[in-house]
Amino acid sequence: MLAHQAEFVASQLLPAPGSGSPAFTSDWHNTLKTGFDVRELCWPPWLMDPQTELGAIVAGRLPGVVPPGAPLGLASAQARKPILRQILVTYEY
Repeated sequence: MLAHQAEFVASQLLPAPGSGSPAFTSDWHNTLKTGFDVRELCWPPWLMDPQTELGAIVAGRLPGVVPPGAPLGLASAQARKPILRQILVTYEY
């Protein structure tokens, strides 16, 4: 999986993703560093093409992408137990 620091930290606070969900989720500001197209709001074809060497490497390894500030979900019971009853994890700046 390809993840930046913010994505990794958020993934440690959230419950494990469900089946078919990406292991990491990021906002499009963080994914811009990895090639996300913020005009089209998608990963570019040149990066996703499994017929190319790069596409074969990143296939299935890129994070899911949400708008900046979008809620990712409630922190897991394990993460919030020593702190508070509920913590909402976002990429709000």
